[in-house]
Amino acid sequence: VSSISTYGGRCHACQDPQVPNERHTDCRNPFYCSAGFQCPIGTTCTEDEECAPCSPGNISRRAGDPCSPCDAPGQYANKDHSNCERCPQGKEPASDSDSCRPCSGLTYSRSGVQCEECVAPNHVVEETVDG
Repeated sequence: VSSISTYGGRCHACQDPQVPNERHTDCRNPFYCSAGFQCPIGTTCTEDEECAPCSPGNISRRAGDPCSPCDAPGQYANKDHSNCERCPQGKEPASDSDSCRPCSGLTYSRSGVQCEECVAPNHVVEETVDG
């Protein structure tokens, strides 16, 4: 239980979810890093500037959540590092799961999970969009 003392008086506990301020003189609402960020391990953040972005391929969905990897098949971390998304057909997750990369050469991907080699007598067809 965290407690505070005002004006050098008797200590009293902060009511959940409040926590003591830096000097333990008042209770305040806890600070949480925004989605896509986390407080560096072993530290306590009190403002946005102290938060670190999730590393490539990792996300934090809600404020206060730790970063965790996008490791489900076919998924990558969106640009805000706040959600895992699926790669579209014709692509697969990059090795760091931070983006999707297009299949190349004689490879294809029906589901966006993994580029696979196209075996004869089949062949890769480039789709074009009229615009």
